[in-house]
Amino acid sequence: NMIKSVQGVQTDSDDFPSAVKTFIKNLDALSDVIPDDVSSKIKDMLIKMPEDKHIIHGDLQMKNVMIADEEPMLIDMETFCMGQPVFELSGLYVTYQLFRENDPGNSMDFLGIPDESAGMIWDIIISRYYSNEERDSKMREISILGLLRFLRIIVGSSLRDSELGKWRISNSRKRLEQLLV
Repeated sequence: NMIKSVQGVQTDSDDFPSAVKTFIKNLDALSDVIPDDVSSKIKDMLIKMPEDKHIIHGDLQMKNVMIADEEPMLIDMETFCMGQPVFELSGLYVTYQLFRENDPGNSMDFLGIPDESAGMIWDIIISRYYSNEERDSKMREISILGLLRFLRIIVGSSLRDSELGKWRISNSRKRLEQLLV
């Protein structure tokens, strides 16, 4: 409900970054890890997405929600932008799904919860956000955007040259290729 509440807010202002434009910049910055044909397909998908003025926090995971005077308060606003809900959900997909893959204990280290709980949280979020029919059609976009976001994080960190980082880059690239067939 909180995620939908945040995304229910629309702005009339053009002062906030566009999620589409931000993701295109991130895609361009990944030219050394994403093949041109894959990048071109992702860029086409992004360009075709209608601009949307709904508020996107961009990293609305549990560590970025604090309680103040018995009300939820969002922190860590550096990824704040405007766009469609899939951009918000892609960030949650990264946090609760992608980071725990091939890295047992990651959810405990980062979120303070077992990996299984992180998976359950993702399942609950996505099943409550969309109906079954909507979820099936939106998961492709969420996955593509999540993998793009994930790659941007990995490539921009010290993980890039580690064995885990190399695996994540290779695996993410393969998954993008499969999703874009």
